[in-house]
Formats: sequence, structure tokens, C-alpha cells
Amino acid sequence: MTHGEIAEAVRSWLHLPFYRIAMKEIGLPSRKRIDVLAYDVKDGTMRLVECKASLRDLRGVREQLESYRRYADLLYVAVPESLEAAARELLPKKVGLLVITPSANEFNAARGYVRTSCVRNPRRVRITDYVRKRMAARCLTWLLAHFEKSRVCRGCGHEVPHGP
Repeated sequence: MTHGEIAEAVRSWLHLPFYRIAMKEIGLPSRKRIDVLAYDVKDGTMRLVECKASLRDLRGVREQLESYRRYADLLYVAVPESLEAAARELLPKKVGLLVITPSANEFNAARGYVRTSCVRNPRRVRITDYVRKRMAARCLTWLLAHFEKSRVCRGCGHEVPHGP
């Protein structure tokens, strides 16, 4: 399972229409990138998820997580099913663990369906209001950029819908 497949599975697992938006590859104020960020509109909770596809990547995750902690109310690491045991040993107890499992059904496996399960819940840490406002502004900027991009016709470059 690739890094992109894990990130997409986590994004779709975290997304709740009209309540929580989940975004991939978001830049943090520290100029680092997080794989998946989910922002709850109702209470402003920030969930950050770092995706790891190999044991080599997983071994260096501790240092990464420390730099992400100040931007997250809830911090997770997502791994494929084959790395679950290693992740339980290597990750700190305060970090949540998400396991991505390919679908057992042949019909679903052909379409790329996967199951995401939370095998360990993270400890909730309240981030500062200043950081929360900066992160909310980043989420809004991301949403506006994607909205504007969706309004441009790929064929001719004009705004959609086309006028008469």
C-alpha cells in the first residue's frame, strides 16, 4: 500500500459532510507539511494525521510528531495493516494509531476500497487560541483555493458556468 493510498483512505475516513473537512498535504505555520488535516467546524478541533507506508519511515516518526504536536488537538499516525505491531511499539502512547486494511471482498479490492480503523485513541491536547486561529485561516485558504480552481473550465480557461 502506497503513501498516497493511505492518505486518501484516512481523508475519506475523517471527512464528515457539513461538519468536518479533511484535507491532504497541508502546510503548517512551521513550514512543514502534514499528510492529512481534519478541521471540525463545530468546535474547531484540529486532527493531524501522519501517514507511514514503510518500517523505515515509521522509525523516524517520533521526531516529526514532536514538531506537529503544537498544531494538533488530536494527533494520529496511519499505517498499513502489516506495520500495526511495529507501530504499537514505536509510537508514544499519547499518539493515536489508525490501521488501513485493504478490502477482503474481491469486488471491492478491485475498486481500491479499504477499511480504516482506529486501534488506539490519541490523548487530547488543547492547542492555544492563537495557533487555532492560524490553522483555521490555513484551512479556509485551502478551501477557497480549491473552490476557485473548480470554477475554471479546464478546456478553455474561462469561469464556469459559461455565459450565453
